[in-house]
Amino acid sequence: MIRSIVWTSERIPSTEYAVLDEDLNGFTLRGVVICSPSDGPMRIDYHVLLNPRWETTSVSVTTTNSEGVRDFIIVPDASHNWHVNGQEIPAYRGCIDIDLGFSPVTNTLPIRRLGLKVGHSADVEAAWLQYPGFAFVRLPQRYTHLSEQTYIYESQNGGFRAQLDIDEHGLVETYEGIWRTAAIS
Repeated sequence: MIRSIVWTSERIPSTEYAVLDEDLNGFTLRGVVICSPSDGPMRIDYHVLLNPRWETTSVSVTTTNSEGVRDFIIVPDASHNWHVNGQEIPAYRGCIDIDLGFSPVTNTLPIRRLGLKVGHSADVEAAWLQYPGFAFVRLPQRYTHLSEQTYIYESQNGGFRAQLDIDEHGLVETYEGIWRTAAIS
């Protein structure tokens, strides 16, 4: 294990435990979110596999609430065609990164993959699993590296903007106005 972290949300009552691991095949991000959106308590388990270049190779998300259990198996192929539970999602074609809307954990992917120098920006398009609702949307994003451990994240064509403070592994410690670190090791 490289790092474990606990986040709390300032928007929706939630706590998340996440782990970043590395092995010969690349990296793994896995975690569990316990949250209470307006429609009642929910547990979200996720597992994201990445190759050594920080490109998404597979994602599994399981939600559990009073309505039951929902599983999402999200797999991009080598040509960046994405499939969710076996069905291709044409809107995701060409995306490299997954963005799990219920967690700051997937901001690590483009931060690590892009390796931006301070003062530089890059645009990416992410395969976004929205939260709440769990709809599948293509999301244009921009990352700007402000200082050694600070980025500006923008999405929705500049309609959303937040400062991200990261650790030495690229994990978000503070996501302005939304998440903050409660514990890290």
